[in-house]
Amino acid sequence: MAIDWTQDADGVVVLTMDAPGAGANTITDAFRGALDQALDRIDAERDGITGVVIASAKKTFLAGMDLDVLVEQVMPSDPADVMALATGLKAQLRRLETLGLPVVAAINGAALGGGLELALACHHRIAADVPGNRMGLPEVQLGVLPGAGGVARTVRLLGIEPALTAVLLSGARLKPVAAQEIGLVDDVVGGIDELVPAAKAWIAAHPDAHTQPWDVRGYRIPGGEPSEPAFAQNLPAFPANLHKRLGTDRMPAPRAILAAAVEGAQVDFDTAQLIESRYFVSLVKSPVARNMVQAFFFDVQAVQSAGSQPQDLAGVVGDEFTTRVRAAQLIEAIRMLADGIDPAVIEQAATQAGYAVPPLQAADELGLATLREIIDETSADGVVGTMLDLGRPGAPGGAGFYDYLDGQRARLWDGLREQWNTVREPEVPFGDLQDRLLFSQVIAAQQALDDGVVDSDAAANVGSLFALGFPAWTGGVRQFVAGYPGGEKAFRRRAEALAGRYGERFRLPASLGAVQRA
Repeated sequence: MAIDWTQDADGVVVLTMDAPGAGANTITDAFRGALDQALDRIDAERDGITGVVIASAKKTFLAGMDLDVLVEQVMPSDPADVMALATGLKAQLRRLETLGLPVVAAINGAALGGGLELALACHHRIAADVPGNRMGLPEVQLGVLPGAGGVARTVRLLGIEPALTAVLLSGARLKPVAAQEIGLVDDVVGGIDELVPAAKAWIAAHPDAHTQPWDVRGYRIPGGEPSEPAFAQNLPAFPANLHKRLGTDRMPAPRAILAAAVEGAQVDFDTAQLIESRYFVSLVKSPVARNMVQAFFFDVQAVQSAGSQPQDLAGVVGDEFTTRVRAAQLIEAIRMLADGIDPAVIEQAATQAGYAVPPLQAADELGLATLREIIDETSADGVVGTMLDLGRPGAPGGAGFYDYLDGQRARLWDGLREQWNTVREPEVPFGDLQDRLLFSQVIAAQQALDDGVVDSDAAANVGSLFALGFPAWTGGVRQFVAGYPGGEKAFRRRAEALAGRYGERFRLPASLGAVQRA
């Protein structure tokens, strides 16, 4: 990684990031070494320097951490080594923002993750309003949190609630104007060629603007702090609303981000960064992060390189795969109903497992007449047939497993409990209900792979996530096996236990083995 140095007659140094032979700048050991060298030189020559501009020679500004490095080197490391990485990068950015010189980020292209964290450590941010330029902290979508001060700085810059909702928990990739509207960016220019001149002009006009707001004595976080009564009375609603939005406790990153933001807002900046680092380490070492990075980055890249565009990810596997794998889950849920499991318990099991849409709702949306055409399982077919005979064909007909009012889903139909003698507290373990739904789809996906319906594990993962709403924390139907605690052998043992209790359909095909990367 090279960081090129140029200095003009006014004493402004432009540091231009340019990773040789790479399509984008990423945070690697080479980048960190180059940044240290640049900071050392600034310290040595500071008497002749009036300010610093950080720019990029690539189409993007800085893409954040190299995810190959994250998966292959960081995730397998000891927690102490991961902590050292996080605190080391934070120390570099802290050094940048306390140089005693005004520092401006000239954002020509995407500044995501660590790229935006670098920009946040600058005293002023200017972005070019050009196609493809996006800013954000999307780490939550990969099961981790910003590890280079992103939580601590956005909270202090924007306020706790705006930082959480607009940036940290959404993972939104914002266009320059939108980023300016919420306060992530200070100025927007019309073209890339305007960036460095605008940055130099700002330095000339603000020669003493070299202190971050949070380093000014008496600075208060916008919107209030947790210790203030007006803010504190609303604080209990934060985790409740988060749980309502997620529906599951199997996604640790949003909860960790919330905790890091609130805890960090109650202490000084350096302690807030330490809190952030501790949560970062816990997430990086979790299997959920590995699953999500694999699926939402590497597998998505793999299917896109094979010709699928971002808007086509839901269709990467085709109709036969989605029909077979969706049907497996719907059939299993309807089997549960036929066995007397309360429908609300079934839906709650799916929601808490992380499904985007619970199965009885999904069956209604599909339409029970359509579902009947694709199932041949006796007990499930019997339930569907009965529902059709009762004049409840699903959402298209205004009545199904759910009642509907003015075309809107209202609540589960009360008649389900009487029709199938369901019990609200079944003897079946709640975890078994969740695993029956998950494992049924994994097995159906493997059979689809065996039949050549889908051509790669990456496609199966992406298709299950984007087309079927398979729980994101699993990384998809194939990554769920690879990332299962204890590995494939433990997954097989669990499947055997399910088969022993609920039937031969949970016997795994012999072909189910190590995940093959595309």
